[in-house]
Formats: sequence, structure tokens, C-alpha cells
Amino acid sequence: MTFTPWLAIFFLDFMSKIVERTFQLTTPSGVELNGDIRWKRNGPEELDPTRPVIIVCHGFKAFKDWGPFPAIGRFFAEAGFVSIVFNFSHNGIGKDFRKFSEQKKFSINSFKIELGDVETILTAIASDELNCPVINQ
Repeated sequence: MTFTPWLAIFFLDFMSKIVERTFQLTTPSGVELNGDIRWKRNGPEELDPTRPVIIVCHGFKAFKDWGPFPAIGRFFAEAGFVSIVFNFSHNGIGKDFRKFSEQKKFSINSFKIELGDVETILTAIASDELNCPVINQ
């Protein structure tokens, strides 16, 4: 593959339009929940700077930094949404976001826990705990 300067300029321009931040929330049971929030920077021509939110939930045995999930988050941000990609609190991924290190938590994971995690995200959105200036309340 040949590197072309125009491709690098396009890529840098594309990336500079997306704001990416990490966040950490605590579930009602006291467990940490980590995620990434992304949105497109507001242009001067926009009258309403707010955007709807998409929450990307990974599947069983996956995590937010694996496979397509970072790209999916960026895609939705570029499309005009606030995208939230997060790790379920009991998916087995600990402080090192690329290593399966919390087998105990994973062994007790359930749909009920995962639904509680999604509820924690929704509560954080509604209460502006994520401190994202463009979320459409």
C-alpha cells in the first residue's frame, strides 16, 4: 500500500472533528463502569448544537476496545450522534482495558447486572453526569 499525503490530511481533518473522552461511573452496587464518549465538534453553521445519543453495547465476551467497537463509536459520532461505548461492569475486563483479568466478576455476570449497567448510563445521561455539552436532553 502506498502512502499518499492527501490521505493523511483527510484522516487528520476527519479525526480533529471528533471529540473523544473517557468516563468512569459507579453502578448502584458500587462497581466501576468505564466507557468512551464521542461527538462531532459543532460547526459555526449549526443552529441547534445538541445531538441524540446512541449507546453501543458490546456482546458477550467482548469489550469496548476490541474489534469494531471504537470504529463504530467514531462512525456514529461522525454521523451526528453522541456515541457511548462502554464495558459492562462484569465483563471480565479490569484496569488494563485489553486484558481479561477479572474472572470472579465475569463468573457472576448476568443479564440483570448488564441491564443495571445500561440503566446507570441512562441515569448519567439524564442527570448530565457525563458532562457532555451536546447531549440532547
